[in-house]
Amino acid sequence: MSPVEIDRTSQSRSVSRRLLDRALTVVARVALRAFLRRIEIDGRSNLPDDRPILIVANHFNGFLDPGVLIKVFGKLPRFLAKSTLWERPGVPLLCSAAGMIPIHRPEDGEGVDGNRDVFRSCHHVLAEGDTVGIFPEGFTHDLPALQHIHTGAARIALGAYAHGAPDLVVIPVGLMYEDKFATRSRALAQVGQPIDLGAELAELVPEGTEASAANRPAVDALTERIAAGLRTVSPGYESAHEARCLGRVGEIVARTDRRPGDTYVPLGEQERIARELARADGGDRERVLNALGRYQLDLDLLHMRDHLLVPGYRGIGLARRTVVSTLMIAILAVPALLGALWNLIPAAIVRWAGNRTRTPVRKGTVRLSVALAVFPITWLVVALLDSFAGFWSGLLVFLLAPVLGLLAVGLWEESVRVVRAWVGWFGIRARSGSVDEVLARRARLVAATEIGETGAHGQGGPPQQRKA
Repeated sequence: MSPVEIDRTSQSRSVSRRLLDRALTVVARVALRAFLRRIEIDGRSNLPDDRPILIVANHFNGFLDPGVLIKVFGKLPRFLAKSTLWERPGVPLLCSAAGMIPIHRPEDGEGVDGNRDVFRSCHHVLAEGDTVGIFPEGFTHDLPALQHIHTGAARIALGAYAHGAPDLVVIPVGLMYEDKFATRSRALAQVGQPIDLGAELAELVPEGTEASAANRPAVDALTERIAAGLRTVSPGYESAHEARCLGRVGEIVARTDRRPGDTYVPLGEQERIARELARADGGDRERVLNALGRYQLDLDLLHMRDHLLVPGYRGIGLARRTVVSTLMIAILAVPALLGALWNLIPAAIVRWAGNRTRTPVRKGTVRLSVALAVFPITWLVVALLDSFAGFWSGLLVFLLAPVLGLLAVGLWEESVRVVRAWVGWFGIRARSGSVDEVLARRARLVAATEIGETGAHGQGGPPQQRKA
């Protein structure tokens, strides 16, 4: 083959790779819309333009973590993944299609010599100005705090800097999920301060030594710098129980000053308060948790909900929302019903597969993997059945099936929210004599969070992780 033919083949593969990346980015974003009700992104201003990026992130939720990072960066990075994934049925095809790079870990009983080629591949990608993603903890887990950071990310960064990526930045991203058990939940991605390798090299590399992956002191220094950046944006709780309880306190406190009817609390605001409380000393945290227990018990005994009690709904506001929701449902009922019918069977299969998985951290991976198989197959079957009316009709059905499925989910959730709001509103009116007492208990809980100079819900700086 002549050099010209080789160059044309290379360009053709490059174009094909870009088109596939864009298609997979769209697929990932649609899948996330199905599994996550909302993804909040804090720190967008820290995302650089037109520079090679090495993403480092905590790894709390399996395959959902790369999906959220795709949403954050708006494109498909080259993710590094443990090589043992390629041993599972069906997974190698998905990993190869996504351009993932297998990395060998000592704990898997494999030699790490092959990682030299892996790192060279990463250096090439970064030198081309593209993006690489790595989870430097080395495994996905259910622990509510960042685990030990391995040196792979630092070695990749230093190697890429030495091999043609002098403007490389390392971006720490902290990922957090409201409820890994729930099929529809929320996620928070916090983008930390970029680590500009060129600007910080003098502090990281000992004087008189070379900035390379072979420089162990430089690797260790950059690894600690990456770990510090990740600790700033990642959860850092002592236990899952503490994370749930302080998250609940954060939700209650953040809702305190909202307008009537504005019951939504951003996950980022809730989490900021929770992490500030996690930094408090044990006695302060214990007082907050005791106050939460008493308030939550009052709510449960009286069948009340905090989001209806404070800031609460006014009758006229709830009636207005009901009218708007009813009109929206009436207008969109037919296409939503079609979407529900087309997606009911694969949704049931995904739910069944998720329920069979007992480990929270694996639920997202199992659900997403099964969904990426059964949903497209179902849409294809429906489209083929409809194609008897014509090719374009079948194609239209295939394209509309995911859109109408998401529409059906959205209308169903809105209906449930309105019904629950009315039930709660009538319940609180029926127990109005007890509301003042419960509100007083709530006020004591909020007061208990006033810790330090500004309090947990003051306007302090970004939350830091408590040291173990």
